Amino acid sequence: MAKKQYRYPAVNFIPKDPFYDTPIGKGMVWALRVGRYIVVFTEIIVIMSFASRFKLDRDLTDINSSIVQKTALIQSYGSTETQVRLIQTRSQKISDLLSQNAPLSQLNVLIGEVPTDVKLSRIGYQATEIQIGGVAQSSASFASFLQTLQHTPSFKGVIIDQLETGDKRDPGYVFAIRIELTDQPTSSTAPLPVAPSTTNTTDATLSTGK
Repeated sequence: MAKKQYRYPAVNFIPKDPFYDTPIGKGMVWALRVGRYIVVFTEIIVIMSFASRFKLDRDLTDINSSIVQKTALIQSYGSTETQVRLIQTRSQKISDLLSQNAPLSQLNVLIGEVPTDVKLSRIGYQATEIQIGGVAQSSASFASFLQTLQHTPSFKGVIIDQLETGDKRDPGYVFAIRIELTDQPTSSTAPLPVAPSTTNTTDATLSTGK
C-alpha cells in the first residue's frame, strides 16, 4: 500500500511588505540587484588600474632615462655640428674663389699637355696669355709639344720668343713661348708674376689655324 505524501506548510516569519509590489518598490529592488554587479565591476576596474600603475611607472622611468641619454648624445653632437657648419662656410668661400679664378684652369690644361721629355723651368700667367720656358730633349719632342698646343681649344695662338740649342751640360733645345688664350671672363684677381724674359735668339709666330 502506497504511503501518503504529506506536504508541509511553508512558514514565512517575515511578512512581505506590500511596498515592494508597487512600481517604486520594484524599481528599488531592481536597482539593488543591478547595483551589486556595478559595484563589483567597478572594484575590478579599480584593482586593474592600481595594478597597471606599476607598469606605467616603470615605462615612465624608462622614458625619462632614454630622454636623458638622448639629450646627452645630442649635446655631444653640438661641437660636430659647429665644425660641419664651419667646413661648409669655408668650402663655399673656396668655391667662390675658384669661380673667380676660372681662367687659372687653363694652366692645368697646359701642364697636362707637356710631354715627359720636355721640362718647364718657368711659368707666368696673365689675363690674355701664358709665358713658359724650358728645355726639350729633342727637336721632335719640341715640335710635338708645339703641335699639341696649337690644337688645344683653350689656346688661340703660340708665339716662340726664344729657341736655341743647349750646351754639353744641358743638351737639348732651350725655348721660351707665349701662349695666347681664348677670351675669358674678366677676373678681379691680380695676374700671376711673370719671370723676366731671356735674350731672344729666334722669334716666330705659329698660327693655330682655328
